[in-house]
Amino acid sequence: MTRDNNQLQNSLCEALVHAYKDKKELERTLKTQLNWDLNDIDTTQSYRGIVQDLIERRERRGELRQLVIGASKGNPGNPSLRKFVQDFLPNLLIDIDDKLTPGLVILLTNYLRHFLEFHIVNYCCRLVIPDSLNYSDQRFIALDDNRLAPDVKWLIVLNLLLKEYPDGITYIIKFVICLKREVNQRTLQQNLDHWLEQIFQLGLYPIFCQEILAIRGYLSIFVKPSSVYIEPAFLVNWFISIETTQQDGLIQTRLISPQEVDLSAANRSQLGVYYNLQEIEESLFNWEHQAETMLENEAEQLGCSYEGLTIEFILPYKYFSEPVERWQVRDILQWQEESISVGQKHRVVVRSLDRLQKYSLFSVLHDKWQNNKQFLQNNPPAQEIQARIEQLNCLASCNLDELTQRLESSEKIALKITCVMPKCTAVESSTEALDQKFGGLFEALVKGSIPIALWFRQSSSGGNVESTMDQLLTLDRLTNLNELLTGVRTLRNNAAGNHQDPGHHLAILCDEPERLQQLKPLFRGSPLREVST
Repeated sequence: MTRDNNQLQNSLCEALVHAYKDKKELERTLKTQLNWDLNDIDTTQSYRGIVQDLIERRERRGELRQLVIGASKGNPGNPSLRKFVQDFLPNLLIDIDDKLTPGLVILLTNYLRHFLEFHIVNYCCRLVIPDSLNYSDQRFIALDDNRLAPDVKWLIVLNLLLKEYPDGITYIIKFVICLKREVNQRTLQQNLDHWLEQIFQLGLYPIFCQEILAIRGYLSIFVKPSSVYIEPAFLVNWFISIETTQQDGLIQTRLISPQEVDLSAANRSQLGVYYNLQEIEESLFNWEHQAETMLENEAEQLGCSYEGLTIEFILPYKYFSEPVERWQVRDILQWQEESISVGQKHRVVVRSLDRLQKYSLFSVLHDKWQNNKQFLQNNPPAQEIQARIEQLNCLASCNLDELTQRLESSEKIALKITCVMPKCTAVESSTEALDQKFGGLFEALVKGSIPIALWFRQSSSGGNVESTMDQLLTLDRLTNLNELLTGVRTLRNNAAGNHQDPGHHLAILCDEPERLQQLKPLFRGSPLREVST
């Protein structure tokens, strides 16, 4: 133990002894502020000995900062505690971050500690820290407490940014960038610029060296039927990820783990979360809101454009017929926060869980997709593109085995299902017969390695369904599938409230192998694959 640590511990002991007159008073504060007790300490020794023992034990556990913060909150006006934090603030922080050297931590601390506009600090913290959207959060309420010394408030903030949210997602860098943008003090802005330059020169946080031009977000929802319950139940995992486009054209993707998961419905398992379809739809309302809030905060904090949210439902083929794009979410543009179908608000797409589970399906899809990519790169005329798009005009009369063989032996890039399914199968009126027909169609689609499929959920009389599809399956959109999904979203939005418009009933499957490859790590780490009994 260095002399500095000895001096710090001795000074903290003196401060605590002066701030709390006896063991009972100290113990009450520890319980109230930190939910700690003194059960593991020999309380028969002197009060000073108890305090010294407490400090040593918490220091070994890496909890010295929490002790100082909790004690300061419990007696915010005590001059001994205030002076201790003032004297030792940098020392309390230098061991926090593995990447930042003690010198860089001390330099930043000295730049920040004289900035006293904590409403701005509070704003930047909430913008940077992903689970801080609740304004009753006790961690941030302390920043509004005028009784707390400014150095204590900075200890709270830097402990959060450097310790509770360490590297991986570089919260302290984001906070400094945000604060630099928000403050009006030229000297502080220059100091923060100087600190960021040192960080970038050391190559510690290379993602921030390039200006980020735009971000795009994904809400990925994996759904698998349960083999545990007799009643219809699904094991569901969901993830939020951000895709950033930098000035040099580099695209990077990183995962944000949701901090709050809806566990309100019944039938939950330690291996995952079980839902029925109605519960998935009801939970989507909260998942979408959380994803949108995180992504908008990210864009605002980085000062770049926000290219919107893509919601992808990764489903077994038997459930492609679920109208997921019509499920309701919050419409933030309405004063009354009215609901809106998620397909009007965002890019919503169905992807195949089977192709993630079975490598043989993915492998054939990948090979065919590469051939089609090469074909499209040669800028073929529209007629040649149409020749690579399979069209199904009547599901009722379709031989699904022949369709599967035809798709397997061809280089088709897309399938247009121009018949309207309920009408086309009206001769088979039972629900079971319809489900079998739809399931057989989607099975043929997956086995036939078709990456893109368009179909209509219901009949309409407001437009030509084939031309609606043709305006989507163009060279520009087939070579930029984000544009394809945006085009689908535009058609859905334009058809809002008009059930006669084909866009109102439009569904899309889009299994670009590159995107499936990005989803594989999420799927592999998901409990979805662990339930087999």
